[in-house]
Amino acid sequence: MKQKKHQNIILLFLFFADFLSLIPILTITKFTGMVLDDYSYAANTHVAWINTHSLIDAFIASIKLVKKYWYSWQGSIISDFLFAFNPACFGEKYYWINGIAMILSLVVSLSYLVYTVFYERLKCNRNSSLVLLFLLIWIYINLLPSSSEGFYFFNDACNYTFFYSLICFHVGMMTRLSSNNYCNKLLYVVDVIVGFFSAGGHLSMAVFSLVLTTTFLGYHLMNKTEKIKSL
Repeated sequence: MKQKKHQNIILLFLFFADFLSLIPILTITKFTGMVLDDYSYAANTHVAWINTHSLIDAFIASIKLVKKYWYSWQGSIISDFLFAFNPACFGEKYYWINGIAMILSLVVSLSYLVYTVFYERLKCNRNSSLVLLFLLIWIYINLLPSSSEGFYFFNDACNYTFFYSLICFHVGMMTRLSSNNYCNKLLYVVDVIVGFFSAGGHLSMAVFSLVLTTTFLGYHLMNKTEKIKSL
C-alpha cells in the first residue's frame, strides 16, 4: 500500500514535469517557419500544388524528387518523400503542424513501446509502466541536443524524431509478435510495412532496423515459435 502511494506521487510528479516541458515547445511551434533544406526539397511539390491543387500531381512531384536523390545522393526514399511533402507545401501557414506531429509521434510511439514491452511482455504493473513512460518522454524532450532539429526544422525533425518513433513501433510490434497470445498475420503485415518505412530513413536507422529485424527472426527460428512458423 505504501509502495503504491509512493508510485502515485512519482507518477503525478513526472506527469506535471512532462506537461510543463511541453508548454514552451508547443508555444514556440506556432512561430516556426521554413528554413534551409525545407525549400529545396519541397519546391517542386509546392509548385505542383499551386498550379493544379491536385494531390496526385503533388505526389508525382514528390516521387520525382525521390528518384532524383536515389540516383544522385542516397537511398533514403521514405525520408526524401516526406521532405517533399512538407506541410508548408500547401501554404507556409501550415508549417506549425510539423511540431505537433513530431510530439504526437514521439508520445504515441513511446506509449506503445512501453505498453507492449513492459506492461504486456514483462508484466510490470500499470503505475510502474506509466512512470517509465513519463520518464522516457521527459528525457527525450529535455535532453535532446537541439529542440530545433528535434521538433521544429521539418527535415531534421522528420529524419530523427519521426523515424525514432517508427523504430519504437517496430520494436513494440516485434515484441507482440514474439508472444503467441498476440501474434497474427495482420500485425505481421503492419510490422513489415513499419520496418520498411523505418529503414527508408537515414543510414543509421536503416542499419538499426536491419539488425533489429534479423535478430528478431533469428531468435524465433532458434526457438521455433509456433505462431511465427504458421505465418
